[in-house]
Amino acid sequence: MSRLIARRPLLGALAVGGLALTRRTASSGPSQKTPFLRGVNLSGKEFYPGDQWPRKEVVRYYLREKRMNCARLCISWELLQPQLGGPLASDMVDGIERMIEQISAAQAWTILDLHNYSRRTEAGITYIIGESGTRVTIGHLAGLWKAIAERWGNRKDVLFGLMNEPHDQSTAILVKSYNETIAAIRATGSSNLILVNGNDWNAEAWRPGHDNLDLMLNVSDPADNLAFDVHQYFDRYSAGQKPEVVKGWGEGLRNFTTWARKHGKKGFCGEFAGPGSADGVAAVDAFLTYLEMNQDVWLGWAWWGAGGWWPRDYLFRLDPISLNEPWPDPPIDQPGMAALTHRLPGATPFNGQQAQ
Repeated sequence: MSRLIARRPLLGALAVGGLALTRRTASSGPSQKTPFLRGVNLSGKEFYPGDQWPRKEVVRYYLREKRMNCARLCISWELLQPQLGGPLASDMVDGIERMIEQISAAQAWTILDLHNYSRRTEAGITYIIGESGTRVTIGHLAGLWKAIAERWGNRKDVLFGLMNEPHDQSTAILVKSYNETIAAIRATGSSNLILVNGNDWNAEAWRPGHDNLDLMLNVSDPADNLAFDVHQYFDRYSAGQKPEVVKGWGEGLRNFTTWARKHGKKGFCGEFAGPGSADGVAAVDAFLTYLEMNQDVWLGWAWWGAGGWWPRDYLFRLDPISLNEPWPDPPIDQPGMAALTHRLPGATPFNGQQAQ
């Protein structure tokens, strides 16, 4: 496979994305408490019961061979707490503990990501948290995170992702749920970095006219250790569904960065991915260059699509293997890795080739 890491497409991709590059160094706030984070999402336990934890070979590949320094561990609320308001499931607690230890042993940070879209399913019915008439209250979410903080709040290498990708709901109620949940976490004595998504989750939801721009200013953290999790894909609406790179994909990203800088907020990209085509890899490279040159706002990034359980034809699979395949020796890097490897100090080269 020819290498797609060449620099020539970069400026063109930036022009299409609508991003300007001016390097800004990290300022005070959460960015001083962790290094700039470069990592990947580890899927499995947001979807599957049983033993479908991210595979050990995958963890080793990303954190030890590619030298990423964070992993976003995706977890289902229903699996972690089978009974609403009940205790945490012991098998899930044990599994999370094992994953944190694997990640920590590689000198990396763990992001505990509650992958529920601001919803929970009870008796076959899916409820939006805190909405009128729901069985799932804000108090339930706050109680869950209180229990999580009591278990892992003493670990400074663990970050708390309160809720993955809320959407199609009241932004005011979402902010209320964040504030009550953050207060419950801080009441345990935990000072861990907390990540919150805006309503409608991705960078497109930070364009002028969206109520995120006003209402998300009301999210309050007594510990002042908070960042907004903004997701970025390159197809229409930043939906993460099609292998395309649309013009102007960077406008929402730029709007969020401007908003965050104006109001002294921080951002983290908990999900991004692009197709393995030349324009897809170039767009990813341009996107990451923008984040890394604006570290006064951005704390890091994590690619979506890893863990060892994705089918071979999944659009954003970054794993060298697909579902149920044996681990290859040596592993063959997927095209998307071309835009990542040269940003990872000490990483094994992209498919054995040195970056130019």
